[in-house]
Amino acid sequence: MKYELTLVLSGSAKETKKKLLKETVEKLVGTLDGKVNKSDDWGKMDLAYKIRKESSGIFLYFELELKKETSFNALLAKFKMDGDIIRYLLLRKE
Repeated sequence: MKYELTLVLSGSAKETKKKLLKETVEKLVGTLDGKVNKSDDWGKMDLAYKIRKESSGIFLYFELELKKETSFNALLAKFKMDGDIIRYLLLRKE
């Protein structure tokens, strides 16, 4: 199954955190027998409204392929535990 993943990091997150998160997503998808087809850094943007007292966020975009439909639950659990991720969106592509 193909998925699109968008992560919004805290606007105050460091460059090293962004790189570490990209690597973590790629490794985690690999352990779930999937692959990252595309990753893109959309940069820092102002948010329409504050999220967790943040007025800006750093956007990261990924296109993923996962073999098992239930594998994305492991991804979501990881994102919920990371304090620098203020929002995430995982969509299945048709």
